[in-house]
Amino acid sequence: MRRRSEERYRQAVLFFLHQCESRRMGKVKLMKLLYYLDFDHFEKHGRSVTGDRYLRFPLGPLPEHGEAVLERMEAEGQVQIRGWKPLIPCDLSVFSSSELAVLRSVCARWRYATKQEIVDASHREPTWTEVQAGREVPYVYAYLRNSFGEVFETDPTDPVERARSAFSGESDSELQAETARVMRRVKSKMAGARAT
Repeated sequence: MRRRSEERYRQAVLFFLHQCESRRMGKVKLMKLLYYLDFDHFEKHGRSVTGDRYLRFPLGPLPEHGEAVLERMEAEGQVQIRGWKPLIPCDLSVFSSSELAVLRSVCARWRYATKQEIVDASHREPTWTEVQAGREVPYVYAYLRNSFGEVFETDPTDPVERARSAFSGESDSELQAETARVMRRVKSKMAGARAT
């Protein structure tokens, strides 16, 4: 996984605060926008944008360092959390062309969504349905979505089901091996879905 980038993280926050509907912005929606940015980019390009880890919480996957980044940004006069206002311009030069494309896509898709709409959408994804509460959400689960953000159906003997067991407390080597098997299966399914 990519190392966490504080600068890309901050600029993504500023982008979303500048570009998305401010009347509907709040901490949960902002954290969900970061989730979709990272997991959508990972699904398409094999790496996240911010490099943060995501954990499964009652409101869905949330970034591990999101609140700390926001607190530092507010302390440094970059954002005003009360009212969700950006206080400085966003610097898009820190993003690659693929990162910018996904930033814009995520903002366009979720700009007018309410907190509940974006939470409900994340609850339909494997990053919610396949991970135990409080556990890290593996980026590999981004490959289990199709281009519409829906989950591929699998049969009970599928490696995805075995991976689900692996994430419930098995050893790291078993987890890595199962993740590799899931990746191969998912890439095969993705290739088949795109060919049709």
